[in-house]
Amino acid sequence: MIDLPLSPLNAILDQYAARVPLWVLPYRARAPLGVGSRFLNVRAKSLAGGAYLAACDEVVALARPYGALVVINDRADLALMSGAGGVHLGQDDLSPADARALLGDRAVVGLSTHSLDQARRALALPIDYLAVGPVFGTTTKETGYAAVGLELIRAVRALVERAPHAGRPPLPIVA
Repeated sequence: MIDLPLSPLNAILDQYAARVPLWVLPYRARAPLGVGSRFLNVRAKSLAGGAYLAACDEVVALARPYGALVVINDRADLALMSGAGGVHLGQDDLSPADARALLGDRAVVGLSTHSLDQARRALALPIDYLAVGPVFGTTTKETGYAAVGLELIRAVRALVERAPHAGRPPLPIVA
């Protein structure tokens, strides 16, 4: 696991939200990179594997001159093939341990959680950051989870701060 300094703006580049003419995933990467985001999460739940890989390749190439970290949502295999910096996993995706075995110790592995119990279990996994949400209702994807609000983020933050850190800063949280 690595010490992950997240930038203040962590952009999710969503294929569904990008379905405006000319707003393909790589094009959508330019705006957050231009305003200082150094963390991009590429998410394309319904894109076919080959098209998803092509989009990942383009976003990774665009992000490289900025020194931005690109993580690929759900697909450790595409993260590896595209040269992305890591993967963001959901509760039903490949396990963080399996993603870590595939990508190695230098890759970033993030995990989405939707409850305090999931966050508690996540602290024992080989992850570099913890996501909590959805904070508010979303139309960009079907999560299967109700909005958690700010109270769960506060509770997860307290949980993470109390957890042993082994000389490292507390696990970063994104929401």
